[in-house]
Amino acid sequence: MAQKGTLIVFVTTARMAIPIKNASVSIFETGSKNLLGFRRSNEEGKTEVFEIETPDTNESLSPQENESTKKPFRVVDVQVDHPMYQSILIEDVQIFPNRESIQNADLIPLSEYPTESSQTEVFPISPQNL
Repeated sequence: MAQKGTLIVFVTTARMAIPIKNASVSIFETGSKNLLGFRRSNEEGKTEVFEIETPDTNESLSPQENESTKKPFRVVDVQVDHPMYQSILIEDVQIFPNRESIQNADLIPLSEYPTESSQTEVFPISPQNL
């Protein structure tokens, strides 16, 4: 039986000093376009809670014999967009069962005439060494 974890995203600029309102935050299955959830950031730059299915904790309690053994978390990709800021994609965000995960997204303001190469920045996250 799958369990659930939660994710909140904080969208800011200026090294997390200024919250960004009305940023679009999309959660996707890692490596696909399967949308798991969508929210907009509020005045504090914070999204409402995303509830995400995770593996059952019991499936990961025994020692791992090989790489195909289930990990105790689910990974998702977080896409953050706002028309006045460079979009970012945060890959492999880890969501643990029965835990609240918090992901910070610090956006960079766009220049007046942005180029295609300045539109999206990708941040991969390494898995936990469990």
